Amino acid sequence: MLQCFYPKEYLDSAYLIDFEEKYGQGYRGIIFDIDNTLVPHGLPADERAESLFKRLKAIGYKVTMLSNNKEPRVKMFCDAVDAPYIYKAGKPNPAKYRFRPDTSLGSAVSMVVPPAGIGIPIMVSTGPMIRL
Repeated sequence: MLQCFYPKEYLDSAYLIDFEEKYGQGYRGIIFDIDNTLVPHGLPADERAESLFKRLKAIGYKVTMLSNNKEPRVKMFCDAVDAPYIYKAGKPNPAKYRFRPDTSLGSAVSMVVPPAGIGIPIMVSTGPMIRL
């Protein structure tokens, strides 16, 4: 019954996802966690992260960051990759971020990329409700 929430793919890194292929399959929005997903915990955005976000935007994705961290840490990273964010998100409880129009994703969310080891990516519906 809960198998619909299990990842369909497991990868060792968010950087291994074939984002072009996913776009071709109809995915248009991505929500990333920061720490232990794009960089080790607490580190700033590096060239690899900056390059990934430029590539995603060039493909046509809308992206946002969803973090349980405090705003200074999240803002520092997101400013470097030019991405909107939600901080102190309270994951995995979606109550704080389910209907957040300020994320710029609106109803475009179609892929959530959690920290490594949890399963990448988790595919979610393209509706306004986000389920992790």
